Amino acid sequence: MAQRGQAVIIVNKNFPNHKSPRKGATKDIKKMFKLFTLLDFRVKPYWNLKGEEMRKVITKACEHKSNKDSECFVLVISSHGREDVNAKTGSGDVVHEHVVLGTDDGVVLVEHILKEMENPTLKGTQKLCFFQACRVSTHRLSIMKDGVDSGVNVKAVSTVGGGSGGSDGGKGNSEGMDVEDIVDSLLQDLEKPKEEDTAENECTVIEVIDPLSLPDTDDESEEDEEVDTQPLQDSGHPPLPPPRNVVPNYCPRDCLVMYPVQPRSWMLYFLYKNKEMLLNENENLSLLQYLTKVAADLAARDYNWGSVKELQMAATIVHRLTADVRFQPFEHGMMSRFIQKTKTKAGFFRKHQIVL
Repeated sequence: MAQRGQAVIIVNKNFPNHKSPRKGATKDIKKMFKLFTLLDFRVKPYWNLKGEEMRKVITKACEHKSNKDSECFVLVISSHGREDVNAKTGSGDVVHEHVVLGTDDGVVLVEHILKEMENPTLKGTQKLCFFQACRVSTHRLSIMKDGVDSGVNVKAVSTVGGGSGGSDGGKGNSEGMDVEDIVDSLLQDLEKPKEEDTAENECTVIEVIDPLSLPDTDDESEEDEEVDTQPLQDSGHPPLPPPRNVVPNYCPRDCLVMYPVQPRSWMLYFLYKNKEMLLNENENLSLLQYLTKVAADLAARDYNWGSVKELQMAATIVHRLTADVRFQPFEHGMMSRFIQKTKTKAGFFRKHQIVL
């Protein structure tokens, strides 16, 4: 008989080598415990684990025999994290990798976590992973102002109603204009004939063609296929691009991975806040519709970080799901009965390594 599956929740709050505990960690574990219990998962919450303990818990959960009869598998990690340098390529590119930290600052590679989900017991099971942890390298953090990426400078090349470079003496100032006025102004500029337009330089109309009418000149019997790149000549080589920072995102088959962009993410908060979208039998929304709303709420909220005000936050979702994931209820009122039952067991939370 198919069952919903496991929901493994790991939340780390207290880091002895850090100045203070992680704010919001207690709320994270409570909200995730309630959310996935409401969705009929067998919730396994863990609190303040060291790096090696995190690896053991994840490995054990991924190889559990019950996974073969499960519809879904969930992993939630809320902890400190960063990007570590993994390697350098021959062209000078620096390859980073995402890591999450145990309470002892023990490093757990996100890629290794995801590779655990390729265990045969999870084959064909839809796997959902939510990582609420910083993703920034030590080098980048050292050059950030107030811990926030300073971004890049972008030069304006045109303004509304003005010429190139915005040098129209304020003619193109769009202050006080609403969106419709701006759009109308842009359309008017496009419709105006330019002085340099003459009969000699008018655009030639390019007609669409019927691809089926093209003569079939390709010789499909050739063993050697022609590549789409032209060989470099001995002279005039294009300059090599400057070294880049590369962070590969690994995602196994039948898996979805969601990250927030820091600082102090509210991703788990909005996962819980929008829970009714999954619990409402009448709406019957898919997981991706639900996560789109979570990402929208995350992006719409303003955040403050030190002296930097009104920051916006985005979510990153990478997935290779092969099924339309929807959560149909197995049993009505399960959560209320479950909570009532656990209140009679004083040792329940200690048994699951939770200290609330």
